[in-house]
Amino acid sequence: ADACHETIREKVVGDHNHMELTAPATGQVAYSFVDDTSSTSANGEGALYSPAVLILVKPDDEDLVPMAVEVIEQLLEYGVQIMVDSIFREKLRNFENIDLDSEMIRHFDPKPVPGFGSGKQLLS
Repeated sequence: ADACHETIREKVVGDHNHMELTAPATGQVAYSFVDDTSSTSANGEGALYSPAVLILVKPDDEDLVPMAVEVIEQLLEYGVQIMVDSIFREKLRNFENIDLDSEMIRHFDPKPVPGFGSGKQLLS
C-alpha cells in the first residue's frame, strides 16, 4: 500500500466521505460500496451481479501493458469482470496467462456520439 501512495490521485475528506482529487485524474477509478450479502466467486457463480472494470491503456505506452496484465490477473482472482477495447485485446493475445475466451473478459469499444468525435478518434 505504501508503494502506491505516490500514485493515489484522490483522497476521502469530510464527514460525508467526499472524494477530492489531489492530482490530474489520468488514472481513473470508480468506487462503490461492497454489499456483504452478495459474494462473487472467481467464475462469477452464485453472485447477484459480477462487478466489472473497464481497463484503458494508452495505446503507445508499451510499458503499461505488463502492469495492466498484472492488475487484470488480480481482479480476475476476485471475480471481477474485465472489459477491454479491441486494440488492447490484441495486445493481450501475447500473454498466455490471460484467457481471452473467458466469459470474465469482455469486449468494449466506445460507441460514437454525434458531435463528439468518432469511435476511430477515440481509439487512436
